[in-house]
Amino acid sequence: MQGQPPGAGQRMSCSQALNFVCPWTIFEFPEKETMRFPNFVFTGLVSILTLCSMMPAQAGPYTDDLSKCLIGATTQNDRTALVKWMFAAAASHPAVKSIASVSKEQLDAAHKSTAELITKLLTESCREEAQKALKYEGLTTLQSSFQVLGQVAGQELFASPEVGAQLSAFEKYLDGEKLAGLLKGN
Repeated sequence: MQGQPPGAGQRMSCSQALNFVCPWTIFEFPEKETMRFPNFVFTGLVSILTLCSMMPAQAGPYTDDLSKCLIGATTQNDRTALVKWMFAAAASHPAVKSIASVSKEQLDAAHKSTAELITKLLTESCREEAQKALKYEGLTTLQSSFQVLGQVAGQELFASPEVGAQLSAFEKYLDGEKLAGLLKGN
């Protein structure tokens, strides 16, 4: 049954649901944690994990409509909260954990605010667009649409003058002579 979308309301384990949405990642949870939930809500929550993935989004007209709605329905504060959640989640990566300090309470608060935002977007603000996109283009529409929202939120983060200054601060350590030799063909 792998690769087949689960039916609405179908019982599945957390592992099965996450592995369907993110087939390139293996998630394992105790199988006794079987839950019943609307698949589109869970898929939306999990899909946001891949917001900044390098995979190109393939969007149809209904996915485009949902993406536009998600962007239009979120405020600057919503997108800031989304970026905070992405940062807090990324801070748990072993490669950066030693330089980023996010408490369990902060991470849980970020999880909660993100879940509330996604629930509001899919069940209230963009309900009609989400229903049409799911009906005509399937579950991947949520991943693609939330990927676009994440890209917009990320662009706003990197547009900050403070972030820009830090991203260019490495330039003082560049070896100008070696780089000039590259341009000259040496």
